[in-house]
Amino acid sequence: MVWQASESSRPQLEIAARSALEATLAVIANFQSIDGAIYCPRQGWADALTLAGFEYVAKEDAWRFDDKTLIDVKFRDESGRYALNKLSSSDLATLLVALGVSTSDTDALCACFADWIDSDDNASVNGAEIDDYDSDDENDAIPPNRELRDFSEIRYIKNFPEIFLDDNGNPNELYRLLENAVSLVAESSRPNINTATPAALKALVYESGTDADAVTDYLEATNSISGTPNVFRNASDLSRASADGLANKVSFGVQTLRITTTARRGAASFTLDTLVSVSTTTAGSTSSPFKILEQTSNVIPE
Repeated sequence: MVWQASESSRPQLEIAARSALEATLAVIANFQSIDGAIYCPRQGWADALTLAGFEYVAKEDAWRFDDKTLIDVKFRDESGRYALNKLSSSDLATLLVALGVSTSDTDALCACFADWIDSDDNASVNGAEIDDYDSDDENDAIPPNRELRDFSEIRYIKNFPEIFLDDNGNPNELYRLLENAVSLVAESSRPNINTATPAALKALVYESGTDADAVTDYLEATNSISGTPNVFRNASDLSRASADGLANKVSFGVQTLRITTTARRGAASFTLDTLVSVSTTTAGSTSSPFKILEQTSNVIPE
């Protein structure tokens, strides 16, 4: 029976996924111990499972856990984006303009966003609180007075639909750009330059005189002396890409990392989505740099 097969395979799949996570964290921690910081997957830990001793199966684009189980791991550096919930109104306004929003719209957008996530029901100038929303419309929403938990919430914030949705209520290009530039779980308003998304990089170079292509080209190149991929380790490294103007706008290390490990056996799979904070440690430290912030799982039965 399908149900029986699903129930019998889940424990093994979960063990494989959690083992892959533990192996991955151990490899990244080793890089942290050597370098004193985690900069980006290009630092060397993109292939963490291979470094941990797992066999890579090219035709499956996955690693072998046992004769029946394949595992995979994916990374998303949340700190390569702007922390949307943490941005000041002025910083949010700058981000919106950099992405292409008209300056005439930013005051109302920023005020309404601030009122949406603040803890009170007092509307700010150009803002909107519960009395400014249509509570009789079953498709409408009212300010929850808490930080955004899902990016799609912006479609309900007053003034946002007109800017970020098309005439059919679907996300437009500005919506996609903003979604690519921000994170709801990042902690810093200074994105990690080493992992900045295209939209975040577009915003970072706005009015800085920096060439985004020069930054990308530098990060995609290999150090001619060491043979290792280029990374920006500190502000002085920015001069290598003529990006000195970004010194006060960026960070250089991973602070909040999402690791997705998936184990699959035939049509069945178990996915573990883990969000970890990464602390800065001194080179040679043996303490773990990771703290699990949240973890969710998803099971697809056979």
